[in-house]
Amino acid sequence: MLLPVTSSLVDTSGVNLHERWGETPYTFPQQLELVTQNIGLSQVRIDFSWDRASYKEILPDGSTRQNFNTTYFEETLQRIRQVKLAGADPVIMFWAHSTAFSPKPYTANIWPKSTNERSRYIEFVLVALRRIDDLNLGVRVTVQVGNEPDHNPTWMQERSSYVVLVRQLRRDLERAGLRPRIISAGITAQKPESLTYLATHLAGYADAIAVHAYSWKNPWRPEDILPELEAIKNSLAPMEMVITECGDTTPPSPVPGATPELHGIYIPRYLIVGWILGLKTTTLYQAFNRSQASIFCDGLSNDDCIREAHFGLAKTNGSWKPAVMSTKQLVSRMRTSLKVIDYQQFGTDRRNFQARVLGQDGKTRYLRWRAASLYDMFEPNNPQFPYAPQLFPSSYTGV
Repeated sequence: MLLPVTSSLVDTSGVNLHERWGETPYTFPQQLELVTQNIGLSQVRIDFSWDRASYKEILPDGSTRQNFNTTYFEETLQRIRQVKLAGADPVIMFWAHSTAFSPKPYTANIWPKSTNERSRYIEFVLVALRRIDDLNLGVRVTVQVGNEPDHNPTWMQERSSYVVLVRQLRRDLERAGLRPRIISAGITAQKPESLTYLATHLAGYADAIAVHAYSWKNPWRPEDILPELEAIKNSLAPMEMVITECGDTTPPSPVPGATPELHGIYIPRYLIVGWILGLKTTTLYQAFNRSQASIFCDGLSNDDCIREAHFGLAKTNGSWKPAVMSTKQLVSRMRTSLKVIDYQQFGTDRRNFQARVLGQDGKTRYLRWRAASLYDMFEPNNPQFPYAPQLFPSSYTGV
């Protein structure tokens, strides 16, 4: 299968670092060190919370205006600067809910719908981007507008208001002389109609549509969603597609068959899936586990809360899961591989994968792996298509 020329796997790979949960004793620089220096990932998706950044100020005449929490602003700007100094590019997810200006029950999936709420949110993003611009990072900032609005029960009836928000944000930022890279909130891959809707209505306003690429099949594999993602990418064209969340959970998650070892095998392959699709961004969810007492468990069943809490590459105490080393090994192996040329599937079950890649030395090599599941672990490891993706010279003839 021929693909468009892409960037290197190292340049396109990232991780979510949700420091705002504060549920690990590790400081932000220590968390950042794990993902950039120990693993070598090049993109970091971090939070900028409208709710924490702003408050409503009552003026002497009784009117109100939006004011900003200086301490939170400065802390977040410092984290963005630290990401860039660590050699990574920040993808900033601007949470789109404020208890001061959008006083609905708290949910991560809310977005501003009224004219006043939109204006306040855009003011927040505008102030933040001007301050980020002052940091002189030397990189075009990526702005993500909210998170998973399709999880909100009113999404299908009210999604047009999300389109209005993104369009107005783009117009207002351009009037202010700001041209960040704007990507949509992440939409579940299993909702292709919502993705094509956004691509159609945000053409010329957003630079990319974000997908959250999870598979809950049993047995599940990262490659299970490859056909879905390829179909989505084609349907969104010419709009770019990016993945801002993907990954798997670990025990004590109730997902059948979830183990730390399998998690370690799967996580690098999510990065490969995004790379062979030609995507510029594939971001793992997430760097660290979070506490089951997190506010993000509000409204979830106990099983779902436990599942959501254990996606991390590391535990809350900072100890590494196998996925840290397996991802580090993949990044290290692929550091001199510039582009993927094409990929093929072999075998009667079509779970033997081979991607043809171009190296810095101008030579072509084969990246080979088996799309293994839990049940394949009982089979002998095939050296021609190993469970851990490996590079083979172009002279290699085994199939």
